Amino acid sequence: MNREYVCLAVPHLEAYAGETHTDYIPREEVVRCRDCRHGDPFCDSSSYAGMIDCLHFAQWDYYDDEPGVWPVKPDGFCAWGERRR
Repeated sequence: MNREYVCLAVPHLEAYAGETHTDYIPREEVVRCRDCRHGDPFCDSSSYAGMIDCLHFAQWDYYDDEPGVWPVKPDGFCAWGERRR
């Protein structure tokens, strides 16, 4: 499994050679919606086939106490993503 990270780019100028090099320092891990523990795939027969239901952002209906639907693309990501264990 490949892991993606948000990186900090730090450029370095070598004065004697006149060359620039960039170091990439990994920071936070990017967790895609398809790999997130808050994501629940919709069944193929629903109108949201191929999408993920984000349970983190699902809204509750005030009157029915039923969870809402928050469809997202599988390749999406957010700051609150947590990798499944």
